[in-house]
Amino acid sequence: MAKDVIGIEELEKALLELEVEAGWKTLRTAINEGAKLIQNDMAANANFNESNVTEPHMADQISRAVRKPGSRSRRDTAAVAIIGPRKGHKQKAIAQEYGQKRGQIAIPFILPALERNAEQVVKNIDSSLKKALF
Repeated sequence: MAKDVIGIEELEKALLELEVEAGWKTLRTAINEGAKLIQNDMAANANFNESNVTEPHMADQISRAVRKPGSRSRRDTAAVAIIGPRKGHKQKAIAQEYGQKRGQIAIPFILPALERNAEQVVKNIDSSLKKALF
């Protein structure tokens, strides 16, 4: 039976009632599900160089990961989601996002993906956590 959670304190209490590892797995799964929207949006809007068929398309190289916060994270950070092109495509992604002095115009695909999907990602994470907790 689903239980309504009102406020962050009740959510925190519900998470603390779970075992630590089970709570982490639940949180990681929920955030990963939400992050898929952003990953798919980035992939749909990544440039494709039709003249270079030997390299994999940047859209196929966009990854996502959910990690525990590092030492530089804020104290109230429960998890960190990382979504973006893999190492081999980072320079291309930067050039597409911001443009270049040599004439390449900016065609942003990272920040717009975050902005377009932020509200739905939060709803998906909320829904996923509620299903797991209650």
